[in-house]
Amino acid sequence: MAYSSTYARLYDALQRMGKSFALVIKFTASKYYFVVILVLQIFAWLQAINIYNNLSGNLLTLHYNIDFGVDLVGEPFSIFYFPIAGLLLALLNFLLSASFARKEGARIMFHLYFSASILVNSFLNLALFAVYLINLQ
Repeated sequence: MAYSSTYARLYDALQRMGKSFALVIKFTASKYYFVVILVLQIFAWLQAINIYNNLSGNLLTLHYNIDFGVDLVGEPFSIFYFPIAGLLLALLNFLLSASFARKEGARIMFHLYFSASILVNSFLNLALFAVYLINLQ
């Protein structure tokens, strides 16, 4: 009897989660946000793969400061932390927007979360471009 109650609660939770995700996806502006985030993510992954493939040494300069010079060095595979961070943030913002989908003022939250994802992914692309310039030019 306890198992059927657990399964019923799990089923109800999955139904509510599916409805929340549907509300986010039905929102017209979220489709445009998804496309922009997808393009930025593809560009970030392509940049990271390009840097990784063209790197000749065993170390990668991850940050350069004008005052002190190189201040962060890592392994070549650490270049993939940049697009992974952008992807995780976009997924987290999608989950947060789905959790607020049924509340009043959810559309404003959608705009805030998705525009924050776009902003962070844009800065990640700029950071990857700077890493490319530091290491390969």
